[in-house]
Amino acid sequence: MNHNTKLAVLKAGIVPGTSVDELARWGMEVPESLPPEKDRRIALSNIRESVEALETVTIRITDLDALKEYQQNAQEGRLYYSSAKKTAFVDVTFYRTTIGNYVIPWTSEDIYDLMLDENTYLKPMGGERVYFSDVSELYYGEQKAFIVCRPAVEGP
Repeated sequence: MNHNTKLAVLKAGIVPGTSVDELARWGMEVPESLPPEKDRRIALSNIRESVEALETVTIRITDLDALKEYQQNAQEGRLYYSSAKKTAFVDVTFYRTTIGNYVIPWTSEDIYDLMLDENTYLKPMGGERVYFSDVSELYYGEQKAFIVCRPAVEGP
């Protein structure tokens, strides 16, 4: 349970005081002074908001072998994208997984949305253009490390 959800539940009065004391003895951080929310609608709204918050619903995928695979199988390519009716490119290093996904090191938030643009494609050196239909992130702990791009059309 994340911190905001814990506070919302405690303020709602759902957990009896004796249980809160016991949870504190077991190591759960419980604020010393937490006035209860008297309006049940507000209490419910606070719980709903904390449960639906981005940090609660985000799924972080970690692949511990990704870095090793990247180092062993890195290839060079160019990522082409359009901005303001001009086509630009950036040189990238990537690797292709055994199931055909392309793994590219994470650079910024901007690249995530860019990868799904219909005018964006990867051109491996000596290879054909690759367009993408889905993008996900790979994490190491809290740190984004790679983006995993699924090709729109499977290649050979």
